[in-house]
Amino acid sequence: MGGASSAQGFFFKVFVSGPEGPREYGVESLVPYKNNFILKLEGVETIDQAERLAGREILLPPEAAPPAGEGQFFSDDLRGAAVLTTEGREVGRVVDVWEVGEAALLVVDPGPDREEVLIPFNRTICVDINPKAGRIVVDPPEGLLDLNEI
Repeated sequence: MGGASSAQGFFFKVFVSGPEGPREYGVESLVPYKNNFILKLEGVETIDQAERLAGREILLPPEAAPPAGEGQFFSDDLRGAAVLTTEGREVGRVVDVWEVGEAALLVVDPGPDREEVLIPFNRTICVDINPKAGRIVVDPPEGLLDLNEI
């Protein structure tokens, strides 16, 4: 679950998305229920208050997230990484990662006056992925990097 409860009476903290941005809540309890969970948030005392939060994203602070598995990466770890070809040509920097079903696409900003480049995030194309060094080396099929060029 995330550790012992604290003096405030909650186990850990989460952020709940909202129109003004994410808001922090302490988690008082988390109970399995059928195929879901019942989450009791600090300060949410009525059904009306809870219904106003229904359907929103619940986000964990980075320190509470489990570590990525072998060969897995968090999107935030990839953002900002320089993308280079195996020949050393700079493609640009990762500005986002789009989840598309079971696959992912790196959204790469190649710089001023050029369109973003979408690169499938897989081991066939992304041959060296090193977020700690801020670098992803790609071996793209012919024409992939020119798809947005006119």
